[in-house]
Amino acid sequence: MKKLIIIIFMCSLITATIIEVPTDYPTIQTGINNAVNGDTVLVAEGNYTENINYSGAVITLASQYIFQQDLSIIMETIIQADPESDAAVVTFQTGELSESQLIGFSITGATGSYESQGGGVHISNHSNPTLSHLNIYGNSAQYGAGVYIGSGSSPLITDTKIYENTGAVLNPWVTAGGGGVYCDASTPFFVDVEIFNHEALEAAAGLMGQNNSFVSLENVHIYDNIGSSDCIPCGPGGGGIYMANSELYLIGGSIIGNSTTQFGGAIKLVQSIATISYALFAQNLASDASILFADNDSNVTLDHLTITENEELFCTECNSIIVENSELQMSNSIVWGNYNAGVQNNNSMIDISYTDFFGGMTGIGNINTDPLFVSPLNEDYTLMDESPCIDAGNPGADFDPDNSITDMGAFYYHQEFCSGYVQGDPNQDDLINVLDVVVVVNCILAEDCWEVIMDSCEGWTMDKNEDMDLNVLDLLSMVNIIISTS
Repeated sequence: MKKLIIIIFMCSLITATIIEVPTDYPTIQTGINNAVNGDTVLVAEGNYTENINYSGAVITLASQYIFQQDLSIIMETIIQADPESDAAVVTFQTGELSESQLIGFSITGATGSYESQGGGVHISNHSNPTLSHLNIYGNSAQYGAGVYIGSGSSPLITDTKIYENTGAVLNPWVTAGGGGVYCDASTPFFVDVEIFNHEALEAAAGLMGQNNSFVSLENVHIYDNIGSSDCIPCGPGGGGIYMANSELYLIGGSIIGNSTTQFGGAIKLVQSIATISYALFAQNLASDASILFADNDSNVTLDHLTITENEELFCTECNSIIVENSELQMSNSIVWGNYNAGVQNNNSMIDISYTDFFGGMTGIGNINTDPLFVSPLNEDYTLMDESPCIDAGNPGADFDPDNSITDMGAFYYHQEFCSGYVQGDPNQDDLINVLDVVVVVNCILAEDCWEVIMDSCEGWTMDKNEDMDLNVLDLLSMVNIIISTS
């Protein structure tokens, strides 16, 4: 994703004018105001005390990070809220397009008042900007202290850290939600994002979605967020994620160390749909349902999860998963080492299969055996060589990248060799020659080729030096074999 964003930016420079701040204009906002569509506003390192608004501008606003690829530049190029302003630090609310980009800044200092929407970033009114390589921290607002996304907006947010923002409540009778991110009737996409160290006095310290939002998370890590309440068990709950009348799609990543004094330490769902796969749920805390609370006609599909070390705070006979008037399907997962490893079925349909469940669980292919994690004390939940979860998943599911029957859990065990494949022979003709070199070259040149095959046996045959990348070094290795053979 990083390479894609940068390529888009570099291509835009061919015809764009570069406006430099503070050389050409003293403030970022004046730079934006004097730019035309397609321009780039390039900001030097420094602290800029201002609240900025794109006002529909189709421009790239970037720090020097875009050229130098030095992460320290992000921390040293700061947009800090004007203390006299009640607005978000950065605002998109005029239908901005995906070509409206924000790249390489730290965004901080907003102190939103009662009913404020978005402390660090506010996105609304069908705006679809692209945000990447940001640090969004030290902001407060009632809804979405880090980022607020509302009213039909569909932004792409990548390679970003959202942390240490606070969902504040100035009116004690009003709920604050989404200390990190608040999504309201929107369809955001998050890729390679971290959301951590937030506090919300009521709902969803990490991420909250409601009012028919569709939230897509790919390799997103949500951890160490605290949702609390003065009463137990009242209030919405959901320490990591809370979804109401919405849909959640999560693949990869983790939900770790989140807590709430209510229900749903990791996730709470109300009349929502959730599809979650290849993720780690660990060390989440709640008064009840530390892993999952699904209520009011929710539909949940869990696949290839590792769920461990989650705990109920005030209850010794509670269950880590509670499903009320909803549907739950779980498969190819590991539920082991939790304080209360139970599933409470309240008038719901539950189907758990091909899962290693502590204490046992009725269902096809389920087992009750220590999964043999490599090192739980060091938070390494990958599988040891002797794990009973290897090749124990649904045999009818897609094979693992090593071409074996799928494993249980979020982290598959890579078996040493792909049966029938020869490394360096991607066309599988039992010869390593120039035809194989051509296959590798074509993959290097093709868009997204390597991303698609890197974890497959086909990718293993091309990655001759086994560094999980495909480049000229692999070509050299193959050429050396061809030369030595000749």
